[in-house]
Amino acid sequence: MTSRTLVRGQLYAVAAMAIWSTNYIAGRMLRDSVTPATIATFRALVASVPLAAWLVATRGWPRPARPVLGKLVALGFL
Repeated sequence: MTSRTLVRGQLYAVAAMAIWSTNYIAGRMLRDSVTPATIATFRALVASVPLAAWLVATRGWPRPARPVLGKLVALGFL
């Protein structure tokens, strides 16, 4: 693994933590005025926009390698 790849992975991890913690704070602020189902729906819609853009840009969903497929299925149940 190169140093550049490691730094990129660390930046992605920090970005994920920032988004996750912001989501927690926003949920706490909105819990009295908006139902949890509305918050969850809005969160899913917001997350689907960059995912859809990525799918269009890469022309499809990447297929995982066969040895990794079982691990992905197991993680899906967690």
